[in-house]
Amino acid sequence: MLSDNQARPSLRIVSGDISEVSDEPELAPEVEALDLVTEAITQACGDKALLLIERQPWGHTRPIPLVVIVPSGVYLIDPLLFPKSKIKANSDGLDLVVDGVLKPRFARKMSDNCDALVAALETGPVPEANMTALYCLVKHRFVFSPLSVDGVDVVTLRGLIRLLKRKGDLDESAMERVHLDLARRLDRAHPTQKSGS
Repeated sequence: MLSDNQARPSLRIVSGDISEVSDEPELAPEVEALDLVTEAITQACGDKALLLIERQPWGHTRPIPLVVIVPSGVYLIDPLLFPKSKIKANSDGLDLVVDGVLKPRFARKMSDNCDALVAALETGPVPEANMTALYCLVKHRFVFSPLSVDGVDVVTLRGLIRLLKRKGDLDESAMERVHLDLARRLDRAHPTQKSGS
């Protein structure tokens, strides 16, 4: 004979209106952060910004999350989503610390991506284009102080948009040449690949 616990199906308790329940799978933090940043850039900059999303340099196991080409130069952006966490750099300023936990993979990934993008730009059609690497912190709920990790600034989404809208030396033709060249050199990442792994 089955006990009471074995006979009853396990029930999921839902509070609130039934319309709040969704079978949609939740996005991974890296994917959600990337979506939020690309949407914000597209809305704020329109066709004044050319984007390359999830592109993988030859020989790399992880893709570059986001490259943005604007008049002021080429930006390598790694979106970060830690809405309820306290973010800082470690004591030597070389790694990210999230809620007291050291996260060295972010700095390692950024360093590899910077090397690959600089190499591609230096041998591309506009080698004089400025390249800037940034971490972009989205949906952050704490007061944010200026922060740099291994020489790479961490900015908010608002700060990123402000930087991307600056005037610069790249005209539309130069931007398109850089975009096309990088699109040829950097492969599209396979859709099943996890950018944060």
